[in-house]
Amino acid sequence: MVGGASRIIGLVVRMAIGFFMMPFLIGHLGDYWYGLYYATFGLVANFHILDFGFANATMRETAIGLGKNDDAAVNRVVNTALRIYVGLGSVVLLLVLSAVVLAPHLIDSEQVGTVRLVLLIIGLDLTLTFPTKAVAGVVQAKLRYDLLLIIDMVTLAISTGATVWLLTHAYGVIALALITGLVGQLHNVSYMVLVKYLFPGLRLDWRGFDRTSGQQLAAYSVWSFLNQVANQMRFRIDSLTTGYLFGAEAVTQYAIGGRLVEYAQTPLVQASNTAMPVLTRLHVTETAERTSAVVLFLMRLGLLVAVFASGLVIFLGGPFINRWMGPNHQVSPLVAAVLSVGFMTELFLMPMTNWLLASARHRMLAIANLSEAIVNVTLSLILGKLYGLIGIALGTVIPLLAFQLCWVAPYACRSLKIDFRRFAGLVFPGALSAAIFAVLALALESTAEHNGYMGIIAAGAILTVVYWPAVLFTCLDKHDRGFIWRAIALPAAA
Repeated sequence: MVGGASRIIGLVVRMAIGFFMMPFLIGHLGDYWYGLYYATFGLVANFHILDFGFANATMRETAIGLGKNDDAAVNRVVNTALRIYVGLGSVVLLLVLSAVVLAPHLIDSEQVGTVRLVLLIIGLDLTLTFPTKAVAGVVQAKLRYDLLLIIDMVTLAISTGATVWLLTHAYGVIALALITGLVGQLHNVSYMVLVKYLFPGLRLDWRGFDRTSGQQLAAYSVWSFLNQVANQMRFRIDSLTTGYLFGAEAVTQYAIGGRLVEYAQTPLVQASNTAMPVLTRLHVTETAERTSAVVLFLMRLGLLVAVFASGLVIFLGGPFINRWMGPNHQVSPLVAAVLSVGFMTELFLMPMTNWLLASARHRMLAIANLSEAIVNVTLSLILGKLYGLIGIALGTVIPLLAFQLCWVAPYACRSLKIDFRRFAGLVFPGALSAAIFAVLALALESTAEHNGYMGIIAAGAILTVVYWPAVLFTCLDKHDRGFIWRAIALPAAA
């Protein structure tokens, strides 16, 4: 619980700072230089996918070793992953150097020298970051996201402060890239210190590569990587579909609604993913009955969160977008409402998908998600031509609901030995929480629509204060509430 809260706090702070920094950067750099930096940074960011799924594999094997208190096994995994990540980092470096050479063909700009230097700086930062992924599983398995939050906030403060100082003293994008790279390496060093603190038995040894561990990591990572590719297709292809059918202006209309859902969903996904190491340990050390009970509890809690988050998007999305972007984006709130239903269903089912990843049953998950992605693209093109932007949103949501509820969830239930009756028991808390939210939303509708930002904030605050006590005491039983209180009161031990 503390780990999830820490991840949410960190993400919210970064989003808030980004919200205020964006106009500052554009104001001091200008549209041209900001666009140039953004495009260059985005090009390098694509190289993150060269992780090839080893991050999830390393985290899982590390969590298993720590769960068994087997320091030797953890060190074998870490040192094997270290050599793999050094190799992957070398591939990233080669691609970065290739991008530097090909810069004039990749980014249209007269300032080729500046583009190349920014590419090189940001690319070197990513290259040096790759080997640190070998130990990422330690922090995740220990659930000490609270300590990681301190590192994140300190480095974020340094980066933000240095950026403001440099730009107010007439420095440009090269200085901005240098700050990004230097602070990135400071974060890497701090992260390694944290890992050593949490796992004193860590022994980094280049000769510690273990072939068996490497084969285990590779076998797991293949399907994890395919799952990442599928998720990119499922959640990032809509802008291309929209642009293909309706042009750039329509992309903006769609992106506004999509971004609102993303802002609501991302912190919750980050919090939900903190359960992954816990589920991995349960898979190794506990009975199926105990594991299924934990997964069902997480799903009940996730269901209440999903209803609340999607309800906020549906209820407050219209007034917020009208106030934020003006009255010329009437379709954006409708896009947000449709997408929120699908994406929050994904959030509700995430304990099951995390269980499949934790128990190495993710091959089926990757196949299901890839199948969904193909149907997503096809259906979005068909419905988009018939119903416009709402059709594209429906083309995303309908396959998501069908594949996740009718394929992934039944498969996960069978592996967890959760029968239909226990799964169907989630219908009542879902329906009751939705009814509670709907009644509150109707009562506060006028407040949200006619009082600007203050009305939106007031309606959201009242909803939060009333909704959560109501659902905690009507939709969860005494055992569930007791678990929540204990988790809040007692941080996870190191």
